[in-house]
Amino acid sequence: MGNHTATEKLARNFIKKFPRHGYGWRTLAFSLYEMGVHEASRSAADTALELNPQDQYAHNIMGWLLLETGHLDIAEIHFQRAIELDPGFFYPYFGLAKTRKFTANDSLLSFLLKNKQHFANDSRLEINYLASLAKAYKAIGDLAKFLEYTSLTNKRQREITCHSITDDLNLFHNVQLKDRISPDISIKAPKAPAIPIFILGMPRSGTTLVEQILSNHPSVAQGGELTYLSESYSQFCGLNDYAAKACESTRRHYFKRTQTTHNGYPYFTDKNPQNFLFIGLIKRALPEAKIIHVVRNPRDVCWSNFRTIFKTGNLPYSNDLNDVVTYYNHYADLMAYWYKRYPESVYTLKYESLVNNIEHESKSLLSHLGLPWDSACLAFQENPNPVKTASQLQVRQHLKNMNDEWKSFETFLEKPFEQLKTPEFWEST
Repeated sequence: MGNHTATEKLARNFIKKFPRHGYGWRTLAFSLYEMGVHEASRSAADTALELNPQDQYAHNIMGWLLLETGHLDIAEIHFQRAIELDPGFFYPYFGLAKTRKFTANDSLLSFLLKNKQHFANDSRLEINYLASLAKAYKAIGDLAKFLEYTSLTNKRQREITCHSITDDLNLFHNVQLKDRISPDISIKAPKAPAIPIFILGMPRSGTTLVEQILSNHPSVAQGGELTYLSESYSQFCGLNDYAAKACESTRRHYFKRTQTTHNGYPYFTDKNPQNFLFIGLIKRALPEAKIIHVVRNPRDVCWSNFRTIFKTGNLPYSNDLNDVVTYYNHYADLMAYWYKRYPESVYTLKYESLVNNIEHESKSLLSHLGLPWDSACLAFQENPNPVKTASQLQVRQHLKNMNDEWKSFETFLEKPFEQLKTPEFWEST
């Protein structure tokens, strides 16, 4: 049911009673993996496999853990072993599809096509199945089939989430209204244990790349996509404004939850793109924080949001192309408001400039943050930290410009893109 905290607790209780039983360790590894606690998940998976090398589920978890840290060859071995142990256990096939360089006569593609009936009764399996076929057809250059299966995956996710774009638009309205009616507040609180670096913007704009560059610096810990700011907004900020009590509670909650994130480092990243919604709250509750806004060509961003298959429910607007454009336009309007409201507080980093001159842009960014230059930032693909986002494979490769892919689908995109805005903050960078 997705309650991974409760699952972790049950698994730990099971382990206390049966420490030599692999089931408890495997379940613990899975729950920790889903919560993003990578090292502890890896340790639990190791123990599960030590106790039972024939555990196909533990091999599958280990495969995904290794995939996220860029060890694709070893990940593939674990996925293959899981399949050998149980050919009817389908999740390792989707892991293989992530690591696989598909060819036209690929055996994995043939297997997926022949076993369609096995995936129809489980929505999670079905979405993984459709997404794997989309990846396979893209790899072999069949763009018509790629678009077909991408559209089918999004359609199925939309049927599950029953999402309405109105919910997103209400949130855009509310965060701006709160900022307009809230007084400027000077937080009376102890000095921050570490400085958060918020890397935000539209998903698929290059935020993962920026985090990999920054977190390879010896003074910066990697936080990943933290949810603590949105938790604080929901928990403390009520219906009216950013009251002093709400901001103080947000500050306490945020630094309490990030204790193990910064772990002694003077800076740490928070790479949740959606934090662009909460810049007003950041300015009041975490005034020492740095805000990096990563911008990218609007057409590339919108196409990439639609063609990337996110975990069901994470970014439900992305399952409909018209919703993607509507969402982008409101994001652009909100960011224009933040630039006007806090003109000195948001550092703009253009994705296209970064990939064309990574050293120059990285040096400028570090200078803005008050950090000395370190050449390790250029070796971002060697960053050992796990990446759970949709860019997990791209950031393990040498830098390349991912723009203009949308042009191959221009006919499909033409009508929705008629409504797409080109914001000044992108044009002016």
